[in-house]
Amino acid sequence: MVRIRVSLLAVLVLSASVLVNPVWAQTVASGSRQCEAWVARLISSQGSLNLRRSGLARVSQPGLNEPLCVGDVLEVGPFSRAALELPDQTVVSVDQDTIVTFAAPADDKRTWLDILRGAIHVISRDPRALRVITPFANAGIEGTEFFVGVGGDATTVIVYEGRVKVENSAGAATAASGESVLARAGSAPVLQQIVRPRDAVVWTLYYPPTGTGPLPDAAAAEPAVPSVDFYVGRAEQRLAVGQVSAAEADLTSALSLAPGSAEVLARQSVIVLTRDDTEAAARLADQAVAAAPDSAAARLAQSYVRQARFDLPGAISDLEAGVAAHPDNALLRARLAELWLASGEFGRSEAEAKAALAADPQLSLAHAVLGFVELSHIRPGAARDSFVEAIRLEPNAPLPRLGLGLAKIRDGELEAGRKDIEIAVILDPNNSLVRSYMGKAYFDEKRDKLAASQFDIAKGLDPNDPTPWFYDAIRRQTVNDPVGAILGVQKSVELNDNRAVYRSRLELDQDLAARSAALGKIERNLGFEELALREGWQSIALAPADYSGHRLLADNYSFLPRHEIARVNELLQSQILQPQNMTPIQPQLAEANLFVLDNAGPTAIAFNEFNPLFSRDRLAIQASAVVGNQGTWGGDSVLSGIEGPWSFSVGGFHFETDGFQENNDLTVDTGNAFVQFQQSVDTSFFMEIRSTHREEGDLVLRFEPADNSSLPRQDEDSSSVKLGARHNFSNRSTLLALFAYQTASPSDFSRTSDYVFGIDSDAYVGELQWLYRADRWSLVTGARYYGADQTNDLMFVYPIPDPPFEETYSSTTTTRPENFSTYAYLSVELTPTLVGTLGLASDNISGSVYDRDEISPKFGAIWRPTADTTVRVGAFQTLNSPMPTRDDIQPSLEPTAVGGFNQFFAGVEAERDRRYGLGVDQRFGEYLFAGAEVSKRKIDLPIAIQTPPPEPGFSVVTTRVDESNARAYLYWIPSPNTSASLNYQYDLAEYDDNFAPYGFRTLETHRFPFNASYYAANGFSFGLTPTFVHQRGKFQDFNPPFDLSRDDDDFWVVDGYVQYRLPNRWGVVRLEGGNLFDSSFKFQDVDPENPRILPERLILLKLTVAM
Repeated sequence: MVRIRVSLLAVLVLSASVLVNPVWAQTVASGSRQCEAWVARLISSQGSLNLRRSGLARVSQPGLNEPLCVGDVLEVGPFSRAALELPDQTVVSVDQDTIVTFAAPADDKRTWLDILRGAIHVISRDPRALRVITPFANAGIEGTEFFVGVGGDATTVIVYEGRVKVENSAGAATAASGESVLARAGSAPVLQQIVRPRDAVVWTLYYPPTGTGPLPDAAAAEPAVPSVDFYVGRAEQRLAVGQVSAAEADLTSALSLAPGSAEVLARQSVIVLTRDDTEAAARLADQAVAAAPDSAAARLAQSYVRQARFDLPGAISDLEAGVAAHPDNALLRARLAELWLASGEFGRSEAEAKAALAADPQLSLAHAVLGFVELSHIRPGAARDSFVEAIRLEPNAPLPRLGLGLAKIRDGELEAGRKDIEIAVILDPNNSLVRSYMGKAYFDEKRDKLAASQFDIAKGLDPNDPTPWFYDAIRRQTVNDPVGAILGVQKSVELNDNRAVYRSRLELDQDLAARSAALGKIERNLGFEELALREGWQSIALAPADYSGHRLLADNYSFLPRHEIARVNELLQSQILQPQNMTPIQPQLAEANLFVLDNAGPTAIAFNEFNPLFSRDRLAIQASAVVGNQGTWGGDSVLSGIEGPWSFSVGGFHFETDGFQENNDLTVDTGNAFVQFQQSVDTSFFMEIRSTHREEGDLVLRFEPADNSSLPRQDEDSSSVKLGARHNFSNRSTLLALFAYQTASPSDFSRTSDYVFGIDSDAYVGELQWLYRADRWSLVTGARYYGADQTNDLMFVYPIPDPPFEETYSSTTTTRPENFSTYAYLSVELTPTLVGTLGLASDNISGSVYDRDEISPKFGAIWRPTADTTVRVGAFQTLNSPMPTRDDIQPSLEPTAVGGFNQFFAGVEAERDRRYGLGVDQRFGEYLFAGAEVSKRKIDLPIAIQTPPPEPGFSVVTTRVDESNARAYLYWIPSPNTSASLNYQYDLAEYDDNFAPYGFRTLETHRFPFNASYYAANGFSFGLTPTFVHQRGKFQDFNPPFDLSRDDDDFWVVDGYVQYRLPNRWGVVRLEGGNLFDSSFKFQDVDPENPRILPERLILLKLTVAM
């Protein structure tokens, strides 16, 4: 249902990560009596309230936040309402014409409310803390949300959440969620079914004002000479207290006096729109504007209608026209500020909000909008003052309460913030978005059942809102329900554009990008890696400046061979673009080569799912450990935190293994520290310091195990410092700046000490990138400089045959490799279903043996002919930048994918790649997915050859490598607890006849992995992956005379795991095994230094904990 009163809530999505904590001083009526143990506190009041203190005859008007005591009687008059908070954090909304006595409880564990007449709406989180007494029945609370109405001869109880037991002297009945109980005098309570149960609390709803100025009281008697202004003003007041029927009657009377009145038609339009009748509301608004084009109320009404029709620019245009006609109308300006804020235009929003307050300092909406703007800009003191003033001026408004709650959560006061959000809910209980935020607060408190309940209620209140589906999917993922999670995120993606009620097209694309990134993470947890990659590419295509898609690709590239460059630089892009958050920067994630990365690392490299949905000031620790056979063990730990505008992540990582054969060992130690400062919503800075030490033998696992060498070793020490900055000139234009300093000292040597080659490199990188995003196109353009001071030390022993003796040769050379590159990528939405990308990059490499100038064209397209079909195509050329070793990757912000195909692969300096690809992904309903991809790479590989004495040096020869790749997948969700997949992977590599760097000239591999997994509700998961492999190739002997021979092998290998999620999201315990049956075979991976198929059994026990 489209509900205009929640439009401002959308800005919370923009603001929740930068909120601060205001301190709200309670306002208590002077002279109010203080009791030893108060039983209620008045948190909102409208209209006429009378309080009779226990033992006193005098009646008084209670003040805001005034405590109420045992024996007090509160009477809410006609056209009035109130909200109370009980000591146990229960919140109660009280309808007009209601009398509540705070009875003395029979025990100290409950608050007793005696309802003589009227109605209340209750949200309670302690089922034992409240008892409701009425003349016809009593309600014992076993539930959490319900309505009690007392009429002339009966009591009605409606349960929205949980259970309520209703009893009297004649019997008892218990109602569950969605049920009602009717109790009459002398009769036992009976259960009833209600078609629209929430109609009973329509009086609690909040309606935004459509007029300002002095208005008659809602209960004012009709004057002797009725007027249009009187009826319109009284209708405005009656809407403010939720009495819609009475307001409509007044508007009908006004219309009879002035047919065609714009003031009346405008207010009728607003009322009709809240009932989801957009067409009728549009007719009324159009009539209002036609009758009085300069009417402020007419322009307000038309802005609401346009907003409901997903036309945010049109709504802003209407309001600008209204402001032009009425520059001093505070309500028009506040409403315009609201929509500018929803559009991400913070500067314009702030200017309009301040103009509104200059015109009318008493307008609550203007203070609330300004509060969210100030929070976005991290102005905690000003934001606090704005929210407090908004609440003082309009205590019944839910938005300032919600803002205050989020502010407290942001400042680390989760429980206090959640209380304020509960008050916001009781002030507007049918508001889906407020319910979603309350569910998020419960999720953070690890109260999973309450969170799930709120998300379910929100889905029912507004089936078109994607928000509760999205956050409930995140919740389901953490309780071992990835199938439910993937279905939930898919639903939120389908509903995404419905948020155009309060989001611009640009913001909608950013929302969809974030949802796609979350969907990709869940898909990977199901083993649906191909779908996860698709979501990452789609996310970046939709919103290149949104960090979540880049982080998703960084996480998911880890399972693809030779994607180290793309993985490291996608992580870098996510870091420089990200808002302040608690996502730990795991030390190993930015390392290029960690050997058996997915199989043996202490943690699966993935977007961390233990992070709460609200960013807030706090500390968090995540630690992981792994132990297994083959001498494998390791661990990592990350401390992360937020304090005001600062966030940080500090971590350490250790991993070592003996490997699967002699001299196949690896030891890695990495540490990193990441600090981010968010000056405002538009500007942030980061710095990262990283240091790594590696010791390794011959990591290549060749087709013939006898070809593996026991001699070569490599040590390396590297470190880096990265500085980055982001500034948004507007919500469409972003500038990124990067500076990096890297040192690396890799050393290759032989165990026999007859060969040593070492490099000492000090490198500098500077890059500027500009991103511009229009509604239907985007541009990414940048320039990068790389320069290094590099010293190469070489020593080797060579034989002299006659007479036979050895000679030692050593040399030291100094080079200064440089690379200046520029690039531009233009993506255009050619049709609503087709996005094309054109790009051009230039590289100038000099100062090394690989001098080269190159212009590299790029082309890509993503076409969605149907909602379930995606076609991807890419064709591009790249030139590899200088790097001392494969592990020392030059940081870059340049896009890593074109048309859904990666363009940067680990290789050698100045390697020129041309890649062409075509992919198709198809969804068959909610539970079946299929796709295929083919690509071709043509590589010109420059090889520097050391010339022997007496004139040593380097000569460069170029060899040709052709690679063909194909992948296909079929993913299936057969039941709510299971997932299954069938994959096919094909790789063909062909080298020129004069070159075989890994011991083969050609290598052709077919792989057929099957997977089946089960996810139990108790937290256990099980998975089994048998894989059939067939490989053949032309292999070169590593010993003279280096003969070539053809060989092949085919075999099965089986992997599996058992996993348990610890309660309350404390962590995960996982036992996994690779090559469970210890199969023997011949096999060489496409990426021999990161094998995905293990030659021997490897059993690993992993533990991850988060606190």
